[in-house]
Amino acid sequence: MSLAHNIAQRAAPALASLAGSAYDVGRTVYGESRPKGVDGNELDLVKSGETRGTVTYTATGRVIRVGLGTPWAKFLIGKFRILPNGAIPVEWKQQIDQIVHTTKTDLK
Repeated sequence: MSLAHNIAQRAAPALASLAGSAYDVGRTVYGESRPKGVDGNELDLVKSGETRGTVTYTATGRVIRVGLGTPWAKFLIGKFRILPNGAIPVEWKQQIDQIVHTTKTDLK
């Protein structure tokens, strides 16, 4: 297994955990508060729990793929930033950097 594949294997569950944590506490993956509803209320984005429960993270070679389990997941990414859309969040980058360092150390 290549170094990149090994890193992706370790990073996929770590990134899933970071995204899930942000979703659960009502923040974007960038650490910002979510936009409020039309009445100014906090939105938990949970009607059925289907989106939160069906997003998957899979390492395929050196690439981490995110599977979106609902048709409206793309809307939630764009509007509420439940997943990165553009730049990688700082916390995610730090986690990936730590995984790279640990993986390199483990393989020595």
